[in-house]
Amino acid sequence: RSGSVELAFFDADDSVLQQRYSETRRPHPLAGDDDILTAIRKERKLLEPIRDLSTRVIDTSNFTPHDLREFLFELYGSAGDERATIRIVSFAFRFGLPKNADLVFDVRFLPNPNYKPDLKLLNGIDRPVSQYVESRAETIEFLDHVGNLLRFVVPRLGAQGRAYMTLAFGCTGGHHRSVVVASCVARDLEAMGYSVTLSHRELARETERPATIEEV
Repeated sequence: RSGSVELAFFDADDSVLQQRYSETRRPHPLAGDDDILTAIRKERKLLEPIRDLSTRVIDTSNFTPHDLREFLFELYGSAGDERATIRIVSFAFRFGLPKNADLVFDVRFLPNPNYKPDLKLLNGIDRPVSQYVESRAETIEFLDHVGNLLRFVVPRLGAQGRAYMTLAFGCTGGHHRSVVVASCVARDLEAMGYSVTLSHRELARETERPATIEEV
């Protein structure tokens, strides 16, 4: 049978790999008498030829095991479906851009709930914050423009065989505006019939939240 073969190369930042080895307490096979970081750099050098041959490089630095499994399922598990699967992520610019983002939207121009005393300690999942952001004229107009852009771009990417794309929405802290806007766009794309996953990078880093917060 004829078919195409894709070679995927999984990569991550040195600091992330070092942390993973530390957390699992597994020795690096190339370590010998060297420290973990030196062994990682040796391995990176050895794998350069394979990385250069790969058709896709996937940076897993910001992925949990669950995120990576979901990413791969959506990337390779929908053969023959021309509709692209869309991953949407909210983030804070001060912590860097998400890895593998295809389109990045800056929503820092929207009114910031952080300056509202009654909203500051909440986040974009909470109803008072989402209502505040979504009711602003700037947000309504922005979502209209983004919707028109995605209705034009996404089908054409799918028609070219693009099975997966990542949209990232960023604000200053990654807790308010980006979370609300990312959630709105996710709902709109799902209504168009696309398979959508939604994650909030900075919220996922929080270990706990107040139990009294009213959520959507």
